[in-house]
Amino acid sequence: MELSDIIENIEGDEVSIQIPSPIISYDEYESDTDAKIISSMPKISSPLSQLLQNWKELESTSVNVKGKKKKKKKKKKKKKKMKEQEKSRVAAATAEVEKQKNVMIKDMLEEIRLENYRAEKQATIEEEEANKRKIQLENTWSLIQENEKKSMDDALNSQEDDEWIQYLICDGLPNPLILAELNTFIFHWNREDEEASMENMTQKCEIVSYLLSKLDNIIDFSILTSHKYIEECRKIRQEFRNKLKYWIDLASYRLLRQIERDMIREDLKNAHYVKKANEIICCIWALIRLPISIKQIPERDRKPIEIIFKELELTLKMPVDLDCYSMAIRGLWLLYDHYSDQGSSFFMPDIPAEYKINTDLLTFCQNEHETKTRIREDQAEGRKLRLDEKKAMVERLAHPAQQIQAKPDKKSKQLKSKQLSQQSGGRGKKIEPEPEPVPLPYLPTPDEIILQKEDDSRKELRKLLFTRCEKTEINLRKYKILGGVYHIDLIYQPPQPKDMRGNIFLTTLQLPKELQFVAFSKPYKAPPSAPDSERTPEVIEAEIKALEAAMEKLALVTLKLPESVLWFEPPLVAHWIPERKIWSTQDVHDIKYNEEKQIITFRTGRLGIHGLAAFKFVNIPFQSWELKPENSKSGGVTLNISAAIVQVEFMIRENLVCLNSLIGGTTRALQDLIGKFMKLHLLIQKMQTGGCDLFPERDAFSYIKGLPLKHSIAEQHLQVCMGLLATAYMFAWSRWNGTLTARQIVMQIKEMHGCVAKEQTNMMLMVTPLRTMLIQCTEVGAEFSDKSLNNDESKFYADVYHLALDTAGIKSRLLMKTISFKLATTVTKLLQATNIISMSS
Repeated sequence: MELSDIIENIEGDEVSIQIPSPIISYDEYESDTDAKIISSMPKISSPLSQLLQNWKELESTSVNVKGKKKKKKKKKKKKKKMKEQEKSRVAAATAEVEKQKNVMIKDMLEEIRLENYRAEKQATIEEEEANKRKIQLENTWSLIQENEKKSMDDALNSQEDDEWIQYLICDGLPNPLILAELNTFIFHWNREDEEASMENMTQKCEIVSYLLSKLDNIIDFSILTSHKYIEECRKIRQEFRNKLKYWIDLASYRLLRQIERDMIREDLKNAHYVKKANEIICCIWALIRLPISIKQIPERDRKPIEIIFKELELTLKMPVDLDCYSMAIRGLWLLYDHYSDQGSSFFMPDIPAEYKINTDLLTFCQNEHETKTRIREDQAEGRKLRLDEKKAMVERLAHPAQQIQAKPDKKSKQLKSKQLSQQSGGRGKKIEPEPEPVPLPYLPTPDEIILQKEDDSRKELRKLLFTRCEKTEINLRKYKILGGVYHIDLIYQPPQPKDMRGNIFLTTLQLPKELQFVAFSKPYKAPPSAPDSERTPEVIEAEIKALEAAMEKLALVTLKLPESVLWFEPPLVAHWIPERKIWSTQDVHDIKYNEEKQIITFRTGRLGIHGLAAFKFVNIPFQSWELKPENSKSGGVTLNISAAIVQVEFMIRENLVCLNSLIGGTTRALQDLIGKFMKLHLLIQKMQTGGCDLFPERDAFSYIKGLPLKHSIAEQHLQVCMGLLATAYMFAWSRWNGTLTARQIVMQIKEMHGCVAKEQTNMMLMVTPLRTMLIQCTEVGAEFSDKSLNNDESKFYADVYHLALDTAGIKSRLLMKTISFKLATTVTKLLQATNIISMSS
């Protein structure tokens, strides 16, 4: 076809061209809604600006060739043979330039044709898919709603059963669900302060801990309770905590009032006392005051006081300048942590409503379709202008401005020069050539606009969910206090009774009758170091001695880590600052950790409440996971997770879950949970308390880099569908999932029932917000491909549930139909709690 014939086919907005269809790979215009007809279109390999640039280069080449031709004519002494060779060379170069120009024009016309075709067909295809998606998602959503209603009714019935059981217990304790009874309990408890002692303190601690655990469950997991009721429960819970602490201190005070009578005397000057229970271990050491003067010991001969609390597996070494005369030291371990949830960094930051997941996939897809339609309407004029611009470029390329090649004579040159001089006002200005039109800026497609908005929203959400803390403050969104809380207190001894004989004792009354804590606060200041030019061996040795001397002024604590916790890395040591309600590492120095013996040693410039903070996300990202039906006939489901350090297996049966295996722990912690079925929230609570936190919350990606965060609404819908298919299909981790975009979720899938299905290998499933399909890709392949399996683009599935309905065998369909709502809901909740899709590398 000649170039003139090609140009004549450009009429109005339509472009018709007949050229061979080259096999050229291209990226789809719509990543999620491509149909077969669009995916088979060739894409121009060079952008329009590059084509124009190539044309200018070719045009300049043509001019240079013609210029050389003129120079050749001036040389009359050249031989005829050389002239013929030059002519043939010029002709060949001109033909090549013309050929390249024709190719570029064809490419530009093809790009215009494709753009027109896409504009006509894309909206039609998306409209058809939107209608199919609406029908399928409405079907899935009705099933989900039915299961949620059944789950809610079951939860309410279970709550009523628990209330009835609590009513039948008749143990004399208040019902935690009735606030009036809790208030009455506190009132009577206040009247029992005179009875507080070490003997009944442990019993009271056990009772109150039980009530507090019930209140915690109401606050964290209650259903259909008002916000006002929850706030009242929080207030009463804090009253219980404060009262329990007051009783422990009051019992310690009354013990220290009678050191010689109630404490065990080790020798002439030392006495100790130990009280041990499940929730509390209290150890007290006291230096007995003698009625004789004590000889002053020179400072160089003084030895620091060192106390060993064997029951706590804790050793405390005081500074040399503190002789602890008329003082006592209390080492108190509490199983519970009643301080962290008072901290400002304990709860996830509140985020604006537009960042919250409060819609379902069907509503999301409908809103996105409307947004795309609106963007196309708004861009209609802009796209028409850009199409006209391309047609104008083709016209300029096909008919460039003709240049006069004839040599003017001397007379005409003088006449032209005179005319130009008159036109320019006699100032000798040259006529400027007509400037090239400024190209219009790139107009993004609706998909590109939506994807960019989602990416910006994701980055902003990461910032909003990140909790900022001071340099030495423990971020409780990132760390968790494990192993209980340690109170290391230095206390003034209350006045001791004096035996006046005849069963008469005289005691000095000191008010208030409560513990008086010694203010031990010694901030550490490192001694200044000498300049590098003066750091001789003697100076370095002096600096080391000065550093050791500064450290000796602090208290030295040696502690064996509790065996009830899995310690995967050395914990941070922090103390609680009640005035600011934060955990801080400010006065903790020189931390040393013995991994083999699980012993940590540190120096502290502050006594009081101490805790061990462990990194919550030490087992994230997950390395792999697998969800499949249980092998036995029990009808259960198993979830295997290979985390960064541990490997666990969960077993789900109806609405109960158990930790079936745990491999990789440093101690025997959590082994008592193996094989015990319980409610999911209780299992999560116990595992987190034991240091095995595999349940990241939504803000986890703000503290962990490199996570393949996926589209939250599509991921949530996929988790529900996996719960519905859990007894018929196997789902597993794929290495491709972490390499793709947020809108592409890839995993392995396999039907588990049927002779034909069992012989098949794992297939690859790709899920996007707009469609779900099996793809031509393998887990061990060298490259990823998102093309549909068997090149069948005609079948459209909105989610994996409808894909399974269309492709599953008879037995699998029967299992999908008969799965209980309890099992499906529990599997979904476990998938949501572990968030294995976005938290796997």
